[in-house]
Amino acid sequence: MKPKFIYVLGGLYNGGQERQLLNLTIALRAANYPCEVIVWNKENYSAIVRKRFEDQGINCVFLEGGKRKRLLALRALTRDAAVVHSFTFYVNSFVWMATLGRKTMGIGGLRGDFRQYAGSMGWKKAWLNGLLPRLLIANSRIQGESLKKVFGWWAPKVEVVRNGYLNDSPAQPLEQLPEVAELISISRIVDYKRFDLVLEVLKQVNHPWHMTIIGTGDQEERIRNQAAELGIDKQITFAGEVTNVPDYLRASQIMLHMSDFEGTCNVIMESIALGRPVVATDVGDNSFLVQHGETGFLVPRGDVTAAAQHLNRLLLDPDLLKQFSVNAIEYAESAFSLTAYATNTLQAYANFGLSIKDRE
Repeated sequence: MKPKFIYVLGGLYNGGQERQLLNLTIALRAANYPCEVIVWNKENYSAIVRKRFEDQGINCVFLEGGKRKRLLALRALTRDAAVVHSFTFYVNSFVWMATLGRKTMGIGGLRGDFRQYAGSMGWKKAWLNGLLPRLLIANSRIQGESLKKVFGWWAPKVEVVRNGYLNDSPAQPLEQLPEVAELISISRIVDYKRFDLVLEVLKQVNHPWHMTIIGTGDQEERIRNQAAELGIDKQITFAGEVTNVPDYLRASQIMLHMSDFEGTCNVIMESIALGRPVVATDVGDNSFLVQHGETGFLVPRGDVTAAAQHLNRLLLDPDLLKQFSVNAIEYAESAFSLTAYATNTLQAYANFGLSIKDRE
């Protein structure tokens, strides 16, 4: 039989890491690799997301009690696994402790900017989860390199596996630009996602537009107030958390994303896969997701003027917009497939020393 893989999430929410883990387990199960998901923190979990996993035959086990009780349970539940792979940065060290002294391979995960983690959880915890386990998978080249810059020769062995996208229905290229362009921005509304810059860009758009912002966060009230101050609040819909992101993307023409930090950004990947060009900051692995001048445009971090110029160019040249849409679909089919996602993950495990052949 094939080796068993167990994935550990910090929580089960309606977020990017959950979508990516679901995509990965779907692809691995299609190749007959047994997969299970363990959730470290049961509080406020999404029943909708849990059902998505269970609908695919993937069992989700929730740990309860104090940290010591959960750690002992994690160690017991992962006894027969070939790999225990953390998908949430702050549980990396718990995966290391759960697999310590066993043949089971413990692998950490880095799916965001290390500096952001350090800022939110403190440097001590960030260092611990950046160093342990000694094997780690990052979802972008930039994040992997950031660890090496911080830790130098102390850095763990890092493999880069970029995200994959499951397209439930064939993507349709844009056919025409409506009288009022539908723009979209999707993210948590927090400081580093820079929705303040999104609004500044919109203020400079010369074509009639409407913007849908999907997401919530601690900066939402401030962004709403800024929109009112700029006189553009009537053109913006704050949709909050939604479960049908692809439907919103299909209803839009262009995505705008001005974040200061990214890994491999799921929403940009989804937008490109559905044939919706993107104007985004050149951070993280956005240069892999967006082919500048072919499927969208990349601008330096914080460059509102450049973003507005590129957005206006697409809106004022419908033929260029349609060509970018076609280009995006073609690129995504080769770059973001689930087959490639699973294959690259298995190759990373093999590079760490795991035999992925069938076991007796």
